[in-house]
Formats: sequence, structure tokens, C-alpha cells
Amino acid sequence: MKSKNGTKAKKISKRTLAKREAKKFLKEWREAALQRASFAGVPVCERCGSREHLNVHHIINKRYKPLRYNKLNSLVLCAKCHKFDIKMAAHSNPIMVVDLLMKIRPQAITTLREYMEGKYDAYLAEKEKEGT
Repeated sequence: MKSKNGTKAKKISKRTLAKREAKKFLKEWREAALQRASFAGVPVCERCGSREHLNVHHIINKRYKPLRYNKLNSLVLCAKCHKFDIKMAAHSNPIMVVDLLMKIRPQAITTLREYMEGKYDAYLAEKEKEGT
């Protein structure tokens, strides 16, 4: 098979396509989280308010694929709050994440909890029935 410019086109594997798609979804997920955590158009750490070295943290581990790109499963944190503050970093103190979410976005933690308990699918089915 030849490409538009006459050179031989490379065949792209399904795995490569899946990686590209995952990268695109991750970028969209990150941008949505940063937009949600913006104050006066500038993203800030949702814990301390810093505007420097921002990371987007998966509340439920990204290895859990059904929630990997769910916008509720994100928390914008500066590097210190995300990993480097030994006592209060999200990776070393998940209770801090729960406490923070209870204060700033209680609906997110409720929805994530329901999803993890298997209730979210029933909720979506009920909403779909109401809409028809």
C-alpha cells in the first residue's frame, strides 16, 4: 500500500492505535480537570491553592479502567501535595484525598463510591428510563 506522496505506508498495529487513543483521552481528562480547578482562568492546586508544578491525580487508581478517564476521578494537586509532602501527599496519605473531596466536591466522592460498589450502573439505567 502506498501513501499519498508515493512512499510505502507503514501498517500501524492495533496496540499503537490503542496507545494513541489512550494518550488523547488522558490529555482530554487532564485538561478538563485543570479547567475545573481554575480560579480566574488559572488552574490551582485544589488542596493548597498553589499555581506551580500542577499534577492531575487519579483518585481511584488508573489501573481500574472503567474510571481511568472519568472526569470525577481527578484531583488537581501541586507536586508537593501530590507526591512530595511525606505526611500529606496523595500517594502516601489517601485519607487526605477523601477528606479533601468531602470538603470541596462531596458529590464526586459519593458518585465514585457508588461506582465502586456497583450502584452507578443501576443509577445510569434509572436515569435513562426517566429520560424516555
